[in-house]
Amino acid sequence: GGERRAPSVCWGAYFSLPLRIAATSAQGGGGLGETPDNVLHCHEASLETTCDDAVARAKALFARVCPGVSFLPTKEQASDQSDGEEAA
Repeated sequence: GGERRAPSVCWGAYFSLPLRIAATSAQGGGGLGETPDNVLHCHEASLETTCDDAVARAKALFARVCPGVSFLPTKEQASDQSDGEEAA
């Protein structure tokens, strides 16, 4: 009765990706308190194949800091804005 069994391989794979998210007390921040309006929260980028989400978040933050100013203007738009500032 010495039957031989074929060898078997046991394995496992794990994937872990911690993301840091700025927390306020409204988000369960552990007593950090509400942050002032002049503090902007920048969360880590999510896993995507494009930067569309990151650009949209950057544009929203930029609009809060510089309302009415073009976000990443083209060269022509930038020169038009600077011409308008010089005339003022």
